Amino acid sequence: MSSNDIGADEISLPIKRVDGDTLADRMTENAYNNILPARYLRQNADGDLVEEQEDLFSRVAKNIALAEAVFEAEKQGVDVTVTPALLKPDHPRRDELVAEVFGEDVSVDDDVEIELDEENVNKFAYETVVPELPDASASTSRTPPSASRD
Repeated sequence: MSSNDIGADEISLPIKRVDGDTLADRMTENAYNNILPARYLRQNADGDLVEEQEDLFSRVAKNIALAEAVFEAEKQGVDVTVTPALLKPDHPRRDELVAEVFGEDVSVDDDVEIELDEENVNKFAYETVVPELPDASASTSRTPPSASRD
């Protein structure tokens, strides 16, 4: 060990905050005010934030739930089809998403369908797709596990 090396007992790490009524109370100031906005919060095409820190976790949870619904539908042998209108409605480059998912000659208003799968699920919004899912595959996304127990 050289004279410049420090031991593990000499390092002070931040303490995980589990107390606090708000997200800001539970995160370090740097994480809340700098890291989340710079790396994780949604931005518009101009780079302006369009999401608050508190909205991030709900958005992520909905995306996970949508992916779970696709998995559940596949497991049950249910085909879930989507149209261009179901693409993320507030996406700043929605026309590019339509072209990427449905092809260059398709617009948001066209009446075409494709199967929702693990390759394209991230292009769609929970709010637009889940209400359209067949009951069997949507039930896992709509009902929290604690609510399904009687």
